[in-house]
Amino acid sequence: YLVYNTPTDMAEEAELQEMLQPERQRPGRRLVVRRVMGSTSKAENLNDVLSDLTEKYVAIYDADHCPNPDSLALAVCHLKRSGADCVQGSTYIRKGLFPFRAFVCAEFFVNYFVVLPAMQVITGTGFFGGANGIWLASSLKQLQFDEKALTEDIECFARAVVKNRFKFEFLPESCSGELLPAGPRAFWRQRLRWCMGWDQVTLRHATAFWRADIRLRIRMGLWYIFFCRWISQLCAVIVVLFNARAALQWQLVETDDLKVPSCIRHLQFASFCGYMVFIIYSASYALFHRHLAVLPGLLLYFMIMPFYVVFNSCMLTVSLFRIATGNTGGWVVTSRATGVAASALFGEEPLLGIGADVVDACSQRVLAIGFVTMGAIAGAVVGDVVGTHEEVLPLWGWVPFGLGATTTYVTDGRVVAACSLAGMALGLVFFYAAMWVARRKNNSGC
Repeated sequence: YLVYNTPTDMAEEAELQEMLQPERQRPGRRLVVRRVMGSTSKAENLNDVLSDLTEKYVAIYDADHCPNPDSLALAVCHLKRSGADCVQGSTYIRKGLFPFRAFVCAEFFVNYFVVLPAMQVITGTGFFGGANGIWLASSLKQLQFDEKALTEDIECFARAVVKNRFKFEFLPESCSGELLPAGPRAFWRQRLRWCMGWDQVTLRHATAFWRADIRLRIRMGLWYIFFCRWISQLCAVIVVLFNARAALQWQLVETDDLKVPSCIRHLQFASFCGYMVFIIYSASYALFHRHLAVLPGLLLYFMIMPFYVVFNSCMLTVSLFRIATGNTGGWVVTSRATGVAASALFGEEPLLGIGADVVDACSQRVLAIGFVTMGAIAGAVVGDVVGTHEEVLPLWGWVPFGLGATTTYVTDGRVVAACSLAGMALGLVFFYAAMWVARRKNNSGC
């Protein structure tokens, strides 16, 4: 099935109709092309075709995807072996400008081959990521995709686990290539929509996660997957921006004159070692499993990781504020690196109502924790900048007059802690301000 929507006729539709001619069909295959009139989202397109499915297995791909030859066979075998309702494969970037493509491809590799399998071991579940997901048709037909969700795939996964008790698993070896976003603006819009979509699902289903009639491990796993995203981002900032740099500094300076408690130094060094193990494991996996093409991208990815952590923190902050105020914007199709613009707006109305997912007390408390966590991150970063000062270390610890002295930069942990606490308080202030803005918009009928 090739299901699509468009507000205006496209020249490509004539070619699609030609592909339906019997002489163009491949032996043993049947192509169905359907334009969903009135649709403005992927969810509506999928819902339109679900009732017509007669096959045992269903694979879902976005228009820019090109699965590997063995991808479907691997996924179907895993479905049979594991008893899962859905197997989520991995994606990589198959086309785009080299430095950007290498970076995003490395990010996908680390996520799909290292982070997500580890997450499944911890939580007991995978999730459906929207594309390159292979389903049992009988399970998929029991669901409907939410047409007003920013990430209909993640919302569908959460609902499928909570209400239908479906089983999801990851299989990174089932690979599919996709196109790179056309540029920084398209990349930002895509990632911000993903981020807001995850936040939306977190707020919408936070109460249901705990009350669901599923195993305790899965319930805790859902809280870990959704709620702990903000906590994990705080940990990433601490490990990548603070501990790794500090541990390297201790090794280079090789002195005890920095007046840092030994327990803090040991903790930072252990954190740094854990981060290095993560890097080495990622590179080793790529090396020994014949993913050599991703190695240059991994080098670039980990080199600029500190900046990317800051980028993700900013994106999470923007996402929380926009979700809280209901300013989620309209659906924008991600432009891809093909030379063809695909960023037309399909409708000007917000996908969510103003404050639509922040209506109950539980959602508000969860959102408040997110604001406080992002405030702590922002405060810690500011405190690191403000609290860092230059310190002169005498040669051998005692040689006078600055002879042979060295200089180093020291961060006052008390300043970082104070700024982090101030950031948490400020995050709470922003939370109440966002709630006030949402109420004003609701009352004014905007």
